[in-house]
Amino acid sequence: MIVVCVIDISSLAEYHQSRQDEDTNHRNPICGSASYFIPTCKFVDSTPFITKSSSDDYPWSGESCNGTTFTFNNTSSQCGLQDCYSAWDQGTCIDHLCICNPLYHGPNCEYNLNPYHDWDLMDCHGGRFCPPVYGAPGLPPRQCYCPPGAAGIECNVCTDDSFCQTSSSSSSSSSDSTKSSCDQSIFIDRHKVYSCNVTSPEINGDLQNSNASTTFECDFPTGDYTGEGVCNMNLYFRLTGDPLYFNCNFTNCTSDILPNGQEQQQQQYIYCSQSTCNCTSYCGSLFNGLISQVTGYAKFICDSDYSCVFSQETLLYAFPPIPLQCIAGGCNNQ
Repeated sequence: MIVVCVIDISSLAEYHQSRQDEDTNHRNPICGSASYFIPTCKFVDSTPFITKSSSDDYPWSGESCNGTTFTFNNTSSQCGLQDCYSAWDQGTCIDHLCICNPLYHGPNCEYNLNPYHDWDLMDCHGGRFCPPVYGAPGLPPRQCYCPPGAAGIECNVCTDDSFCQTSSSSSSSSSDSTKSSCDQSIFIDRHKVYSCNVTSPEINGDLQNSNASTTFECDFPTGDYTGEGVCNMNLYFRLTGDPLYFNCNFTNCTSDILPNGQEQQQQQYIYCSQSTCNCTSYCGSLFNGLISQVTGYAKFICDSDYSCVFSQETLLYAFPPIPLQCIAGGCNNQ
């Protein structure tokens, strides 16, 4: 018999509202767990839709976070090779349709569903966001588990050509996608992603004693350092990401390669003249007041040893330039 867990939105809203001021106790629902809000369950037919895991390590059926596999080849599924991510316990295929577990949504049950915690959202770019709930006792913090060829907080930093060829095949012809290669230098061709840890104890202390991390991503129209591009940044509370503090978008961006004062050393220099930022509810009212007023320029400078510095005109009133240790990757068509 299929057990479909149906969430009573009004009751769930009351449950989460009671948690809004408990920074360390934010929780998401687990269907079937006595420690959390339990949705109403309906019986539809003879196959179990939500099953309790027999494992003591994680309270869901399907693969563990550390045991995640990324090979989807269910040729017998009516819903495609990924089979609604059933191996990850995100959904079940019934009559050519993915029926998603309460924590997931999307045509293939590929997205996490969390309308109450806007800070508990990460785009893993083909990776897996796991565990399926935030802050469950005995479980590690939520993070992105990356497929082969990808790295970084959001799994969007390439580590080899296979990642670029796979990610570009959906938008290019097969002949074009096989020519895409991974560039792990700090320097921008057209597209580059930097995944970084904040290395300043003082700034981490100012961010509620965090171990903050950030992704910084830029796109430029050409690879010859002419033309204006756009960049964006997400800043997270933990080294592994989630929860999200705030995100920013930067426009009117230019890039250049500068000497850094050391022999045969160069810097990647990015300057954006316009900035807008948005806080999640994790910021709190005081920090939100600062972030909502962000305007003006932003700078991102990286040395060849991947030591980088970020600064933003408004944020300089509260923080000095933020030192970062990064990895970098970008897919370039040859």
